[in-house]
Amino acid sequence: MSGRIEGEPGGRAELAARTVHQPVSPPRVPTKRRAWFREHLKKLTQRQGQPPKADPSTGKAAEKPKANGVRAGRPARLGARWAGELLPQAGSFRPDEVLAVNLSTEALARVRASDYRVAGTTELPELGMTITHLTPPAGLNAISARERLFELLPEEGFTLNRIYSPYRPGAGRLSSGRSVPAAQGAGGCSSERCFGTALIGWRPSLAACARNVRVGIVDTGFDEGHPAFAGLRYDYREFLPAGRAKASAQHGTGVLSLLAGSADSGTPGLIPEASFVIANAFFADASGDSVSDTSHMVQALNWLKRSGVAVVNLSFAGPEDPLVHHAVRELTRSGAVVVAAAGNEGPAAPPAYPAAYEEVIAVTAVDRRLAAYRYANRGAHIDLAAPGVDVWTAVPGRREGPQTGTSFAAPYVTAVAAVVVPALDSAVPDGDALTPKRHALALLRGNVRGLGNKGRNATFGEGLVQAPASCELPVSVVAANEPQPQPWASTVHRVLDPGGPEPVVMGSWLGTVRAATGGGIPR
Repeated sequence: MSGRIEGEPGGRAELAARTVHQPVSPPRVPTKRRAWFREHLKKLTQRQGQPPKADPSTGKAAEKPKANGVRAGRPARLGARWAGELLPQAGSFRPDEVLAVNLSTEALARVRASDYRVAGTTELPELGMTITHLTPPAGLNAISARERLFELLPEEGFTLNRIYSPYRPGAGRLSSGRSVPAAQGAGGCSSERCFGTALIGWRPSLAACARNVRVGIVDTGFDEGHPAFAGLRYDYREFLPAGRAKASAQHGTGVLSLLAGSADSGTPGLIPEASFVIANAFFADASGDSVSDTSHMVQALNWLKRSGVAVVNLSFAGPEDPLVHHAVRELTRSGAVVVAAAGNEGPAAPPAYPAAYEEVIAVTAVDRRLAAYRYANRGAHIDLAAPGVDVWTAVPGRREGPQTGTSFAAPYVTAVAAVVVPALDSAVPDGDALTPKRHALALLRGNVRGLGNKGRNATFGEGLVQAPASCELPVSVVAANEPQPQPWASTVHRVLDPGGPEPVVMGSWLGTVRAATGGGIPR
């Protein structure tokens, strides 16, 4: 969903927990340290192939990759070429930059001698990786420049700087310059509005289960003055290119409110007592849309790993990317459960990443009647479904309203994962990157509410996620003597804006945006 909110308040008080990150050129890393990085990568790095796609003629998925995530023909070295590598889609990468991975001093000298300009270096010690940003010689685009680098240095690693978005590019834009209806009531959220909690069988007492859990989020920024975030416990950093405007806080505000919204606000979150580690890696492109790229994404993930997060929410999508995949694998090797939105490109679209990586729990969206979100990506890699259509969230500017997309389904699974995390064994045997996902799904699978065809399917995965009955695990997700929550049934009408004849349009759906009540984060 592509868009922004015009007239969003621009003044932002500096928060005590905020650390603004701007890329700088750090001191050159000693040769011994570079050698250590390279040896570290030999042990840790593996390339995973694209998840199996469904055969259009049969609807059946192809054979899945092996458990270790490595497919035949894929090299273990980050940034290396591999047999059968496809030409990337136009617009999915930066056309004027190549990223070199763990480039040796001698190799860097040869690159400079070939008229490549070094635009900067990024150290990522938690990921065992150093990225050198290379600007190609005049007349070469990124693809041609990368090929020439491989001809020059076939044993080194070079990759493209991929582009990510938290939105579906084809969706309608957010409304601009329109009046907003006044709030009704003094907080709280009706069952009709916040139907998602009933669909997953959530109980307010479960919030305490995540009290000591550190939850990582990579998204846009958020409206820190919104009443929904009163009392929020969090660390926040920005990983943005110098001189670029911040992205709209619309998306990040909505995602965070589903997890951390104050219980007495109009947008109560599921686990407001958790401790949040929030990385803003999205900035505005020339059109004002929210985007990120490989370079800034891996910086954010490096920080999350250093912060010791136990669960990670990634509500964005992009192309297959060896560096981001490596960062995700390093997070899961450390024991973190990673949850990602499936993407909103449509049922016929190819898998979107990072959701399609084998180590990640991929989440699709359903509406209040448990029908599949029509724009959600599908495929054999989909693991779980959660409410994600007309989900009531906080909106910047002390407002609130419904939002739609797999981005807003992922937080429901992230919240359930945060509840079961204390029951997981934090030790990851032999650095197995698949262990956290495997263990988390094992605790949930027996109580997932099946949807669609019997068993796992490409539309809903295992089915609708369900919350545990208590913090004591393993348990029946919904107690046997309690009825399964039923979808809210009624007629949903378009609500007209008092200031105009047309509905307020937010993204690809229609809804009313209301003013929120209460105070925001204390200054």
